[in-house]
Parts: sequence; structure tokens; C-alpha cells
Amino acid sequence: MLTRALVILSLACTLPACPAQAAEANPAPRIAAYLAARERLGQFNGVVLAMRDGKVLFERAYGWADVQHDVRNSTDTRFNVASITKQFTATAILQLRDAGRLSLDDSICRFVDPCPAAWRPVTLKHLLNHTAGVPDYEAPLELGSADYTAFIGRPDNIERILADASSKPLDFAPGSRWNYSNTGYILLARVVAKVSGETYGHYIENHVLAPAGMTASSIDNGLVQRNGALGYAAGGGLTLTQIASGMRFDRLPLVQRWQGDLHGDHGDAALWTTATDLGRWVTALEGGRILSPNSLAEMKDGGQFGYGYGLEIANVGERLRLRHTGQVNGYISVVQWYPAEHIVLVAVTNYENGRVSAVMRDLAAIVFGQPYDMPASHRLIETDPSAYAPLLGDYMFGDQPARLKVEASMLLLEVPGQFTAGLLPEEGGTFYVPFLEGVARLAPDGSGLIMHSRGVDTPLVRKPATQARGDHTAGTTQ
Repeated sequence: MLTRALVILSLACTLPACPAQAAEANPAPRIAAYLAARERLGQFNGVVLAMRDGKVLFERAYGWADVQHDVRNSTDTRFNVASITKQFTATAILQLRDAGRLSLDDSICRFVDPCPAAWRPVTLKHLLNHTAGVPDYEAPLELGSADYTAFIGRPDNIERILADASSKPLDFAPGSRWNYSNTGYILLARVVAKVSGETYGHYIENHVLAPAGMTASSIDNGLVQRNGALGYAAGGGLTLTQIASGMRFDRLPLVQRWQGDLHGDHGDAALWTTATDLGRWVTALEGGRILSPNSLAEMKDGGQFGYGYGLEIANVGERLRLRHTGQVNGYISVVQWYPAEHIVLVAVTNYENGRVSAVMRDLAAIVFGQPYDMPASHRLIETDPSAYAPLLGDYMFGDQPARLKVEASMLLLEVPGQFTAGLLPEEGGTFYVPFLEGVARLAPDGSGLIMHSRGVDTPLVRKPATQARGDHTAGTTQ
């Protein structure tokens, strides 16, 4: 929903019709200023890396690895990167295929005993690109919930995951649809162990991490992680005014989070690594040190669903972007790269409420010379909701119908079928719009509002009364 809204609002030049901008020669000063602002506001706590042509453009750590003991994050700090692990599992499968020890067309039942009859049509390729239909264990548990935490903390969680999945029917016929399945990558880890004769963790460390030069990385062994950051979430108690104003990370009400027991065959989420090592990983992949050119091309083929093997594939404007995200209790990570431009961006954080997706979006904008906004503190003020009366009504937001309305004393911008965003009055006569990380101000001619977000102004223009009535009438007769 958010993605559709952002495209509609044209808040960044990312549409195919927009020309691709050349990468900036030295984006480091602007990245540093931007991230310093995020850190001041308590919106980012972790490490960011930007590379071009295998060389570091920018790398810096922010905030705390352990608040209680005043241990700061450094570029050597390790983070659990959750689902980014999937591309390492996929790489292991491709290596074993290239060695002639399996085929991607093999049924999973060749490697699993006993194997449910429903799984016989499921191939390794289906598991790799999430078209197998094997139920995802995380979906009913709700990542981060108390049920998820209790379940994933059990040392026998993998056996329980597989027993549960094998007792259920497939979600759909293999190959007919796409649905993200962490369970599928646990099965692939089992295949790696069975075919290689090593444990999953040993295989990944010896044949994938080591050749990539990822010396600070390892697969979770169930022990306390060396140089590992503790995971955090926001606790309660902050008012909306405090959140909008911003607060340094160590002054926030924080709750320490436990990611769970991810040792064993968690090919979906077991990797601990650094931002530096993730940069080395992409450099090694693209440099042909890990996979053959044909296998790498296969891994990067998104097919009809835009997902390769442990990689999300998308065209952003005229630019091809490969990426994957990872999220588990207390940690979020993103690694994305642009093959044609040889640019790699990485963010790893031990704060699950940090604005990582916004950080990655704006890093790309900075590197490619596109519009973006500096993060800012917003000073909210009290306003009588009756003061909003002159603003209420029907508008056009860009080329989309929209409406300003009041609910629960809050002014809301509704773009039907897309999103509803709160407009919070702040000092200076503007409105802060948290959903869009933007501000709205009155248009000089009084025709409506101007929404400013991601460095771009988008008009919110009042519809003529006759048009608004016509729209309302048409809507009520359908």
C-alpha cells in the first residue's frame, strides 16, 4: 500500500519515464550530514555502508550496541541479518548443483524422509523462488509478537516448524503462485547439510563466507555472539509530541529484544555479520569468486514474480536494483545494489523501530543525485479542531482524488484506496505528515495545500464545488 501511494504522489523520480541520474562523485559529506540528523532524532542506530566499484565511499557506525553498558556500535559490530541469510543458502544450493550433486528440478522428497505426498511436486527451484506453496511458519505467528518470541525461543523450533508444515496441505500448486516462505529455506538448509555431508553452518562458513572474505561473519550456533549488538525495540511512554520532536537513542524508553534460537538449519535467518562483510559479499558475488557467471545470472533472474534466489529484483526508474531485507526481533537489515552502476548500499540496525527503509531510500537519492529531505525535528502545537473547517472537502492530490476530513480531533488526508495520513499542526504554520515524512503548507493563492516530501512539492488542489458534488453522487450510486 505504501509503495503504491508513493508512486502516485510522485514524491521521487522513480518512474520508468524519469531519466536515471548519474551517481554523485563524492556523496560522503551529504550522507554523513543526513545520518547525523537521523541519529540526533533517534531514528537510526547501527551501521551504514556505501560502495562503488568495490571501494568504500562511506562507512560509519551510529549509536549503541549495548545501552546499559554504554557500548557503542562500531564498524566491527555484528548484527543478525535475518532473511538476508536466504541468498547465502541459495548460493550453497547453486554451488552443489554446479558440482553435479543435485538438480534444481529435484523433488524435495529426494532429501526429506519421511516426505509428505503433497510435497512430491515441490522442486528445489520452487523453494528457492518462493513458488513452492509450503506454508510459511512466520505468517500465523506474527513476527515480533509474544507468540513468535515464545515459539522461536524453543531449541526444537525447527523440528516443530517442519512437523507442522508437513501436516498441512500446500498453499497452492507448486509454480502457480508466489508466497514468501521461511519454511522453504529451512528445507533448503536441510538439503545443503544432507548433500554436502557437513552441517549447514559449517558448509556456509567454509564454502560461502570464507571465499567471500567475510571474516567477521558466522552462522548462529546458539551461543552469545562475539561483538554482537543487542536488539532493541521502542518501549511505551512517549507522546506523539515527543516522537515528532525526536530524541537521542539512549534516552528513548527501550526494551531489549531477544531474536530467538536460530541455530541449526535456519537457512532463513541464521547469519550474523557486519555491514563491511555484506559489502564484501556483493563484491565477491559480482567478481565471480563465489558462483559461476551462469549461476549468478540465474540467481538474479526475477522471473514473473520479481524474486530470484534470495534476491528481490526490480527496476526503479531506469535502474536495475537487487536487494533483500531482513527483520527479526530487535534487528533490521537491508543490502541493495545496482549492478550497472556497481553501487552497493547497506544498512544494519539493532533498533527495530528505526526508519531503515526511509534511510535506504534517501541514501539512494543522495548517491544518484535525486531529491531528498534532511530529517528534521517537528514542534507540534495544540489547535482547536474547529479551525480546520475551512480546509475540509474534496481535493485533487496530483492526479488522484483526495479528501481532507477530521476524525478524533485530527485532520486527515485520505486518498481513497491508497492511504490515510494525519496532518499534525506544528510551529511555523505548517502541518507535519509523519506517514510521508513531509510537511504541508497553505498554497500562496489559497487554493489548497502544498505537500512537501522527499524534496518534491505536490499540490493538493480543492475541487470545484460542482465536481466534488458530482464525485460524491457518483460514489453513492455505485
